[in-house]
Amino acid sequence: MFQRTPPWIIPRRDRPYTRPERWLFARLPAWRRVYRAYIYLRLESFFFGFGPSKVMERQLTKMATKHLEEHVADPALRAKLMPDYRIGCKRILVDDDYYDALQRPGAELVTESIDRFVPEGIRTVDGHVHELDAVVLATGFDSQALVAPMRVEAADGRTLDDIWADGPEAHLGITVAGLPNFFLVYGPNTNLGHNSILFMFECQFDYVLECLAEMRRRGARSIEVRREAMSHFNQRLQRDLSESVWAGACSNWYKNASGRVTNNWSGFATRYWWETRHPKARDFAFA
Repeated sequence: MFQRTPPWIIPRRDRPYTRPERWLFARLPAWRRVYRAYIYLRLESFFFGFGPSKVMERQLTKMATKHLEEHVADPALRAKLMPDYRIGCKRILVDDDYYDALQRPGAELVTESIDRFVPEGIRTVDGHVHELDAVVLATGFDSQALVAPMRVEAADGRTLDDIWADGPEAHLGITVAGLPNFFLVYGPNTNLGHNSILFMFECQFDYVLECLAEMRRRGARSIEVRREAMSHFNQRLQRDLSESVWAGACSNWYKNASGRVTNNWSGFATRYWWETRHPKARDFAFA
């Protein structure tokens, strides 16, 4: 395992449901809703660790550090696996088995930088050649190319790439000024670092359907978010994000080359639900 940067890891704590729990889930639908609400609210609380307050951040750091210490006894290996950046600045891993896998017979963690591929395998900058039969390249992804490889073109000939030359942005991550009848799901600033993205999708689906219903009610053929509405939303969004851990000193995929956070939502998932529960007609132009 060639590691560039160690991740913060918190335990998943997976376990089989007990027989009494399964009995309750099967026979009491209300209990299922209560349990789902418990999971949702517990995950919502993690957002406190990503804002300006340091209280929850210290708790998350303590949890992750304890998880590392409990699973890795070797001080040298533990030092290699200890991150040197604020928890949450990069994607947190939720896993019970990662540290155990690195300590299995035959496994080796390499932290020296890779120099090049050679016929025998990989040579690191210290000159050591690691003989390998196969290499899995974890190359990541382009988090700024939200609709690639599609070409989206506005009526004036500009493409979405032109509109997003300084980085992706949208109103509530769903609509873009200059592009009527164009809706995004999992658009700019709708990713989460703490709760379920499926909940965000549900909010977006409902919002889009309500926009279409408003078009039908008005007898309109097009709907387009007003530029001032999108601008006002993104100014407030970026102001909030500037105080978040994602805008910190580490390198992450949440922000673009200029340091602007373009992927993550700036608050609780509940706040996103509140802001998308009904489209505001004044934010749109109908034709």
